[in-house]
Amino acid sequence: MPGSSWMTVLIIVCYFGLATTRALEVDRVGSAVNILKNFGDLDLEFRVTPRNDTEPWMFNSDPIYVLKDIVVKRTSFQGSIGQFRMEMCRGKDELLDSFFRHVSIEGVQQPWRAFSRGWSIAKEPRTLGVASALSYEVGYILLKLDLKRDEVLITNDDIELNCQAKEKFDKIIVNDTESVTEFQKTFGTHYIHSYSTGNSLFQVLAYRMSNFDYLERKLSSVGASNMTFAHLGKFFSPLYAKEIGQVMMTSGNFDATVWANGLLARKHGKDDTKYSSLFSLMWRPWLLDQFDTLESDAITSLELKWLDRAFSEQSDRREWFREFTQNRVQLNEENV
Repeated sequence: MPGSSWMTVLIIVCYFGLATTRALEVDRVGSAVNILKNFGDLDLEFRVTPRNDTEPWMFNSDPIYVLKDIVVKRTSFQGSIGQFRMEMCRGKDELLDSFFRHVSIEGVQQPWRAFSRGWSIAKEPRTLGVASALSYEVGYILLKLDLKRDEVLITNDDIELNCQAKEKFDKIIVNDTESVTEFQKTFGTHYIHSYSTGNSLFQVLAYRMSNFDYLERKLSSVGASNMTFAHLGKFFSPLYAKEIGQVMMTSGNFDATVWANGLLARKHGKDDTKYSSLFSLMWRPWLLDQFDTLESDAITSLELKWLDRAFSEQSDRREWFREFTQNRVQLNEENV
């Protein structure tokens, strides 16, 4: 994002554990998504943030498929494979931008706005596992480990609407906003092009700007790859952080969060103050065995593409749909 100062340190984590038996989710690629319906709160539609629901879910609505003759590739991993990311974020907007970096929505420059801009002041820190309200005057470090179990994507370049969607599309009247809106109520603005499922573990740490600036300079000059895990781990302790958030699980509920923080607890100082450290998985990788026994019902990546890609021929109707939809999406992104 323009003016952003975030820094990313990426550590590849390949972990192969015992495959768990579970029912496969029906493939959602090629299904419709109307991002205008809940723009600012799209986490109500997709399981990309922790929730305290009693039943597991990844997609919060029945699929409406809009494409025909698509070629779908599904890859399932034995256990999990993932990446550990550390991102330095100056203020809350950069933090939210980093948190939703695994989401791509064609036509939306900052997808994090589509998922979180409608959150209340109380929901922001609660979702990210910190006690204090998110601030523009605080530096944050996001630690995130995405454990991918399944990956699904459309592989053919040429796509077309199915019969039901095409029939409704043919009823759109150029320069008539209501006819486009009626189409979008059923068949959406976008379609799901690809997604992956699994689980995400993450932790947010807050820093006074003086400490944040020091850590940023240190990591830039020395480089994380030249530091030991023990040295890096001090940056994520009470020695530097003014607040250490809880370790959160995207597919977990409140009970799972309590369990994870107990498992990853560490001690600091002469009084042995306890705090949780997601980074401790780097030198205690065997603890990943514990997490692989949990439900993995979260979305770890998501790619939405414009539905007008499926309009087979150039026409005034297609151009009107594109113009009207893009303008509405842009207005939502600017004003939500």
